[in-house]
Parts: sequence; C-alpha cells; structure tokens
Amino acid sequence: LKTLRRQLAGPLTAGRVLAGKALATAAVAGLSLLLLTTVGAFVAAGALRGVSLAGYLLLSFALVAATTGFASFVFGLARNEKQGATLASLVSLLMAFSGGSFIPLDSLPAALKILSPFSLMYWATRGYQQLVSEGLGVRAVLPNIAILAGSGFILLALSAPLWQRRLLKGELA
Repeated sequence: LKTLRRQLAGPLTAGRVLAGKALATAAVAGLSLLLLTTVGAFVAAGALRGVSLAGYLLLSFALVAATTGFASFVFGLARNEKQGATLASLVSLLMAFSGGSFIPLDSLPAALKILSPFSLMYWATRGYQQLVSEGLGVRAVLPNIAILAGSGFILLALSAPLWQRRLLKGELA
C-alpha cells in the first residue's frame, strides 16, 4: 500500500514513475501475447506457414500499445485501484465480445456488429484473421495497425493529465 508515495519520495519524477508503470503494463501485455502466440503455434503448427512475420510483429506491437494506453486511461479515470480494475474488466469484456474474441465476427448479432468497429479488439482480431486465415500481408493490416497504435498513443497521452491531476491532489500517494 502507498507504494507510489515511497517511489515519489526518491529522486524519480512523477513522469518517470508513471512511464515505468506504462512500460510494465506493456511488458505484461507483450508477455501475454507471446504466450498466446506460442500456444497458437503448437496448436496450429501447419496453419502458420506463410504468415507475414512483419505483419504479425507490427500488429502485435500495435495491440500492446493499445492495451497499454487503454489501461492507463481507465486507471487514470478511476478513483482508486479497485474501481479501475472493475471498470477495466467490464470494458475489456465488452470490447472482447463485440470485437470477435469470443464469437467469430461473422457470427455476431447485428447489434454487436454495429458496435464492433468501436472495439480495439475488433481491429486486433480482424488483423490477425487477415494475416493468419486469409494469408494477407503487412499492407492489408496497416489500417488495423494504425488504429490500434494510434488509439494506444492517444489514450496514453489523454491519461497523462488525469494521472498528473490525481498526483497533485494526493490521491495516488
């Protein structure tokens, strides 16, 4: 408890501490994606031949950026860590369902199909489908990469003043 207060008592600035938290979030997201990739490679060993490695890596980087920005923004809006975790879980589940993570995009009900493009998971799921199932390359997933990475960096930028405000108010210390 009160870890941030102890961190800010040292020679680190609030910006560096928050950048470290964002990098830690990105590292966890990256490791999770690496684990899922490894499992997927073993399960569908033959199906991954011909997949664009550059497209996969760029899309994965963009997904990690989107995940990091999303987490930073949600926790920046929340009053405390518990509220942030609850809100992040709820919104993540909504994005996962509407984005095709649980039900294939083609099988989604009409109402969810309308919401799908507003979900970060839609752009990730669709991009991976294009790379793995359809055998397309980097050029085909550039819009997905741009939307995911752009959203991630925009959400990260929007969350900075939220975190700064909370730090100045003493809510995080």
